[in-house]
Amino acid sequence: NGPAQALFADSIPKGSRSYWYSLLMFAYTIPSVAGPGIAIALFEVYGDDWTFEQMKPVFLAGLILEIPPGLLIFGLRDDLALPESEEDDNPNGDGEACEAQISQLESESFSYRMVKSLGLTKASIPYILFCSDLLVALGSGMTVKFFPLFFKNEIELSPSGVQGIYMAVPIVMMGFTIGAQKLSLVFGRVQVVICTRIVGISLLVALAVLVDRSVVSWHIIVPIYIIRTGIMNCTYPLDESILMDNVPKNTRSRWKSLESISAFGWCGSALFGGMLADDFSYNFSFLITAAMQFGGALLYILLIPLVEDEKPSEQGNNTSSELEEPLLAAEENNVEAM
Repeated sequence: NGPAQALFADSIPKGSRSYWYSLLMFAYTIPSVAGPGIAIALFEVYGDDWTFEQMKPVFLAGLILEIPPGLLIFGLRDDLALPESEEDDNPNGDGEACEAQISQLESESFSYRMVKSLGLTKASIPYILFCSDLLVALGSGMTVKFFPLFFKNEIELSPSGVQGIYMAVPIVMMGFTIGAQKLSLVFGRVQVVICTRIVGISLLVALAVLVDRSVVSWHIIVPIYIIRTGIMNCTYPLDESILMDNVPKNTRSRWKSLESISAFGWCGSALFGGMLADDFSYNFSFLITAAMQFGGALLYILLIPLVEDEKPSEQGNNTSSELEEPLLAAEENNVEAM
């Protein structure tokens, strides 16, 4: 939801967005764990088999549980966001500040030379992020939808067993998310994103190699999958904070809405991934996914000299007061108006 995500970013001061996006990730974790738990309970009642009649109660329960979050959206108010004065005067910049920053850096690594030769500035950050996310989404779409079938056909798990995997993934993901956010304060957000993606891609390649060698024991495959999925998705708060810190307030909803293009491509690549899985094998589609995700990770190298680090002191000292002041001011204005 682009407008809702933009409003969330507008309500958080720069320098503490990765912290609050980590809390948002934690909020996502609770229903992500509860959902599979409910599904397991329903499978125990109606039968733990791969038939439509036994899965129909799970589908209906999921649809019903979508209603309360939809109603809560009506409580969002744009007038309670931080005022324009709290935002950066020029988040994108004209490139001069960024060029000065790069020229002062002593490092002459590949990423710095590449940024200089391409003439990239801070205004390029959202475009680089979009291209990277699009590549990762296209690659992920080729396999994510088919992991349940992979677990059913190759690992021979029951429906409740598959739901158990998807119950464990958010818990592991939340642990990695907390660790990634803490590490980003020391090593930098971009550096942590690159490292986690390389580790996640390596685990996916390892998974493909094991399956190709007929190693399909769930004791080996399932832990690799859980750790790989947790690592690959734990950088959401860092990705979002980088984007929202570097786009003007009035264009944030537009950039978030562009995610629908990635979602469309994600669905389209699922068709291609299904064809590869049918014509070749699951592990072949895993390798194609890993290659595309690696391409998306490489684009992040261009962000190293462009993205500013968050300061540890900015995470906890200023957030509560800065977030409370505009809300209290808005409430006082409402009382006076009445």
